[in-house]
Amino acid sequence: TLFSSYEKEKLPMPQVIEGENFIKCILPRKTFMGKSSNTLDEEQMILNLFELTNEIAISDVMKTLKISRATAGRRLAKLISKGSLIQIGDGKTTRYRKKEIKNLY
Repeated sequence: TLFSSYEKEKLPMPQVIEGENFIKCILPRKTFMGKSSNTLDEEQMILNLFELTNEIAISDVMKTLKISRATAGRRLAKLISKGSLIQIGDGKTTRYRKKEIKNLY
């Protein structure tokens, strides 16, 4: 049965809610755990763009990864916060460069 399948997979049990004129069934599902590794792969692909050029735009990321502008912006912002990229300019002319690591010795 449905309930035994959920128990076997160690998932939260489905909820059945009976109303006056309806029955609602809530079926919990496994969360997708592979997303973080996918994000890391995308970040690496962005960094790989710098093997071809010194600067990139958000549109380059969108085309390469086939993702939306919002998602591309989040990936770039994450790389900036990690210290991997620097942002140059604002608005439509915003460009991104790979942060140079200076040798301290």
